Amino acid sequence: MQRLAARFASALAVRLVKRWQGLYKALNIARLESSEMDQDRLRDLTLDMLNIRSGEFLAIASILSLHVLLAEDDRVDAQFGLNKNNNSVKDCKQMGEFLAMVHSISPKVVLLVEQESDHNLTRLVDRLVEGLHYYSAIFDSIDSIFGGSSCEERIGIEETFGKEIESIMACEGLEREERHERYAKWTVRFARAGFKPVCLWYDSLEEAKRLMVAYGPEGYLVVNQRAGLMICWHGRPIYSVSAWTCFN
Repeated sequence: MQRLAARFASALAVRLVKRWQGLYKALNIARLESSEMDQDRLRDLTLDMLNIRSGEFLAIASILSLHVLLAEDDRVDAQFGLNKNNNSVKDCKQMGEFLAMVHSISPKVVLLVEQESDHNLTRLVDRLVEGLHYYSAIFDSIDSIFGGSSCEERIGIEETFGKEIESIMACEGLEREERHERYAKWTVRFARAGFKPVCLWYDSLEEAKRLMVAYGPEGYLVVNQRAGLMICWHGRPIYSVSAWTCFN
């Protein structure tokens, strides 16, 4: 819990430092990550880049990345506390256009894996509460895996989650890219774009359970939720897995 608290404290400190642009730029000048390049490619993706062949059967997989397309310039809402209904699904032009493009190529299946938490909230206090609950489960699972050791792999994993926390807490507008949403909201977004859920097979669930037993510490659980699967830590869903196909 001390490491998790330090991550949130650091993220809030960055938020304050950002008010002094010159200082922030000096501290931030060398922080260019390869993951940002991957996210840029997702934003700039066009049909021509996919090089689709006539009659080809298509399957698309998005692993913990589609939420970056929810980033939009909503700083005014954040400043004045608008959109306080956390259960509503806000329209997002960039996401709508991307899903419409995917729908236009009629993939046989779209596999979606996303964080099962709602960090795409307007108010900072709501993101703080949601983030503390979610990342408490994440860091608890890390402790269960590594115990008291502080190896290089553990440090790398915690740094990755630390960057997510910083994006959620310290950034606003287009700069805030870690906009995770729960499975229920993704269901609405995909339905609006003309997709319907595909039930994941029983064999997939059983295989996922076997993998958890073989490689994960005790505490992980895979459960069905409607047409998708939830990867849980001590009953708290942390990742959702779902599959989608076009209505027509």
